[in-house]
Amino acid sequence: MKKLIEKDWTTKSLLRAVVVFNQHSGSRCGYVFIPKTHEHYVEPTYRDLVFGERTLTVMEYDKMYPHVEVHGGPTYGRTMEDDDQFPAWETRDGVWIGFDAAHLDDAKDFDVWKTLIENEADELLISTIIDVENQFPLTHDKSVIRDRDYMIEQCEYLATQLNIGDIANDGAWDAVDADPNAQPDSPTGTITDEED
Repeated sequence: MKKLIEKDWTTKSLLRAVVVFNQHSGSRCGYVFIPKTHEHYVEPTYRDLVFGERTLTVMEYDKMYPHVEVHGGPTYGRTMEDDDQFPAWETRDGVWIGFDAAHLDDAKDFDVWKTLIENEADELLISTIIDVENQFPLTHDKSVIRDRDYMIEQCEYLATQLNIGDIANDGAWDAVDADPNAQPDSPTGTITDEED
C-alpha cells in the first residue's frame, strides 16, 4: 500500500510536523519534531517493558513531556537512533512526539483507506476489515472520523505547547496553556509511493 502523507509542514511555532494516514489501522497519526537545538528539548529516557520472554525498550515520552495535551494523549516517541521509520527518515538530531486517532471515540476513515488499494491482496484485506468492523464494531455510534484538518489543528496545538513550555532547573517540563482552537493553514495532501 501507499503511504499517505497528508501534510508535512513547519508549524506556526516553527517546529516540523507531519500528519499521515495509517494504512494499517484506517486512522491518522500526527507527529511534531523537537530538535536537540530547541530550548525545550528534553534528552530521551527509556524503560524496558517485559512481555513473557520478550523485552521491549521504549522511550518514556510521557515522563519527558508529562503535561502535554493532545488528542488521546501522546502515544509515540522516537529518535533516529531508536529506528529509522516514518514519520520522516531524514530528520535527525531530535525527537518525534506523536499521537494517534485510533481510540474508542475515533472512527476509521474507510473512504481514504480504499484509495490506498494497490492490488488484490490490499483489496481483500481492507474489504475483510470493513466487513468485520461492520459486524463487530470496535467503535460506537458516536465515534468521529478525525480528518486531516483536525489532526493538523492538534499538531499545531502540540507544537505550541512544546514551543512555549518552561524547563525548570531540575529538567522537569511545565506546559503553558495553548489555544486548542487555533486555526492552521489550509492543508494539502500528497500521496507518496514509498514502500513499507
